[in-house]
Amino acid sequence: MAGDASEAGNEPNSNSPREPEQIRREGFQQLGISTPDRAMWNLRSVLREIGEDQEARIFLALQQASCADAALGGLERLLCGSLGFPAAILEPGRLEKLVSILGAGDPMVDLAKGHLLEVTSPDFTSTPEAIPHPPVIGGADETARARALNRWHRREQLRIVCCELEGLLDVEQTGAALSDLADHTIRCALDVLGIKITDGGGGPGEMGWS
Repeated sequence: MAGDASEAGNEPNSNSPREPEQIRREGFQQLGISTPDRAMWNLRSVLREIGEDQEARIFLALQQASCADAALGGLERLLCGSLGFPAAILEPGRLEKLVSILGAGDPMVDLAKGHLLEVTSPDFTSTPEAIPHPPVIGGADETARARALNRWHRREQLRIVCCELEGLLDVEQTGAALSDLADHTIRCALDVLGIKITDGGGGPGEMGWS
């Protein structure tokens, strides 16, 4: 009888509270995350930056993401670091939108870098018919203008992808927007280099040095 009691005392209590890490791992499993150890490290890093009270919010957003693993890894890359993150990203709706965007795949991290507040603002995709927005490339020298052009290109490419993700652009419209973006980019790049497209003596579209 004493042996039976001892054995009974060693049985796990199904009603005992689960450890937070166990709950997180179960959550990762439900999200289809195949690398729970990496996901755990990413989650801990993000929560250390933005606050433990944001955990439930992150998990709810991950449930809606196309790829929860990519979204969580993207959050770690964008929100953690020596420069910190903009506090406004924790405003209602912003963090959720960022998770949705990052869930589209790893390339979204590079596109979103430096545009966190723009990409999560309500009006970022409010005018899909006007995409891409015309470039305004300023700067004191060629290097500054080239950097401004690169920043504009990444922002508009991100805007196009976000409109597609939100169903505001179909495949054909997305292709047309990307084509327009490429045309704007080439023309601006030539302008930065001091090359003008002329319709002078050489015929329409001939490039000439200014």
